[in-house]
Amino acid sequence: MYREKKIFKSYISLGWYCGTAASMEKHGLRSFAYPFDWVSSLDFGGVLYQMETNFAEFLEYDNLEQTSITTFRDMKYNLIFPHDIELSLKKEYSKIYEKYQRRIQRFRDSIEEPVCFIRSVTGDKEAEYIQNNYENIIKIIKGYNCENEIIFLLLAGTRKITNVPGCYVLDINEWRDDEKIRDVFDSGKDFLEYCKAHIEESAYTENLQFAKRKYTKEEEFRKESELLKQKILKIKNNDCNSRKVIVEKFPKIEEGVYIFGAGYYGKEIAEIFRKNNISVRAFIDNNPQKWDTFQEGIQVLNPNNLKNVQGYVIIAMLRNENTIAAQLKNYENPGLKCISMKKMICDIVTF
Repeated sequence: MYREKKIFKSYISLGWYCGTAASMEKHGLRSFAYPFDWVSSLDFGGVLYQMETNFAEFLEYDNLEQTSITTFRDMKYNLIFPHDIELSLKKEYSKIYEKYQRRIQRFRDSIEEPVCFIRSVTGDKEAEYIQNNYENIIKIIKGYNCENEIIFLLLAGTRKITNVPGCYVLDINEWRDDEKIRDVFDSGKDFLEYCKAHIEESAYTENLQFAKRKYTKEEEFRKESELLKQKILKIKNNDCNSRKVIVEKFPKIEEGVYIFGAGYYGKEIAEIFRKNNISVRAFIDNNPQKWDTFQEGIQVLNPNNLKNVQGYVIIAMLRNENTIAAQLKNYENPGLKCISMKKMICDIVTF
């Protein structure tokens, strides 16, 4: 490992995916948002090119392609952005571009002082790339500041990188991309000890406190979700007079409803309506891959279908409820009556 004791002003994620930044945050190593934190970079060479050219071609519009309702990718440099679009890359491009320019400028400012970059290695192919191109990688890393260093994190089964300092092997066999995404560094005891020893104590403490506050909010959301699931189960078990409440509170709802969200909650709400002899006209979803498919025997439609119809729309999601409500409001259709799934469920259970 590195022989010389040095204190880094920042640790900066170079990907390859969100788990790097998320785990850095959990362990007090993430101070700010940088360009590659929430980007999937399957080609480490593309990341290095952006650094070497001072991000000259980063997010050039002609290189971008929207691949789903929330995701776009840079086709030239194989960068995937899964968290930045609400609905339309074309309409939101300026806002997204400005956000990343702020992160790039923060990146430039930070590397005026010694920093340590962290790269989670995708697999054997990238490990071989690092082995064969290490001198050039270090030239780029230290081109900003000769005191900069880089750490490479490898899965247990990835081929070894020899004669390259700063390599750590984690005791995991895959990069987690689920509810455990913040835990991928947990097995890297030596790596975490090194990082803690080379960051200012005040910055480390402040980072941990921020992560704790953020995690607390996520935990509150998880608990809210679990409570809602319990209430739904209670309704499905016929412990509540759900039909009476629904019909009394929402006149003419028996004529049928649309359910916005063809995921877990949407399917649960559809089952409740079916048991109460209330027709579900269709699922509505922002994911184009679901359009014109059938979930639980119910067709999934493009949201644009709601622009010229009348009736109730149940927003069957917890995290993005306000975003969907705003989307429906923008349709300027007075015939739509939006209902919060959460409020409806609570009304039934507390009746």
